[in-house]
Amino acid sequence: MPQLGLLFVINEPPAAMEEELNAWYDTEHIPERLAIDGFLSGERYVSAVRQRRYLALYDLTDVEVLRSPGYMAFVGDRFTPWTKRILSRTRVTRYEAVQLYPGDAVAIPAPGHLILRCTGIAAPGEIEERAKRCFLGKPGVAQLRIYAGSGANAGSAFIHVAGTGDLAALADPQVLAGMQGRLELIETYLPY
Repeated sequence: MPQLGLLFVINEPPAAMEEELNAWYDTEHIPERLAIDGFLSGERYVSAVRQRRYLALYDLTDVEVLRSPGYMAFVGDRFTPWTKRILSRTRVTRYEAVQLYPGDAVAIPAPGHLILRCTGIAAPGEIEERAKRCFLGKPGVAQLRIYAGSGANAGSAFIHVAGTGDLAALADPQVLAGMQGRLELIETYLPY
């Protein structure tokens, strides 16, 4: 079974740039990324609890797309002037990962998206089993995707739960507490 890649980007613009950030994403950045071979989808979300915190998830045919000539033609010194402006004024957190479970699923539309991030993970399989115990088949859960960080993000794991209701309440602390790593982020996002 193929393992899709994921690019996970959190943007936190200053209040004065929020409208511009959204215009940039909608009219330039997402269309630019989706035109690159290997980008399957680009979805945006807004934090349900933090002001001016946005999440972009890009499903990739393979995480190596992020090192392809097509992608490299749009990064670093090749950023557009607008991209340079946005990135110079916005706090950006970026992660790349490989989908462990189910391996080949792209994000589905849902009213809510829960993101969990763990660091210090030596065996991502342990995270997979614990995440399945917390979320798989539970009321309100429409999709569960589990990722192992790659590249600079090796040793981390991500859990993406899509569905309805209070998805964070399903994150059973007793199940998750036994992980060898550290749970650093639990955040709910809504479709942008």
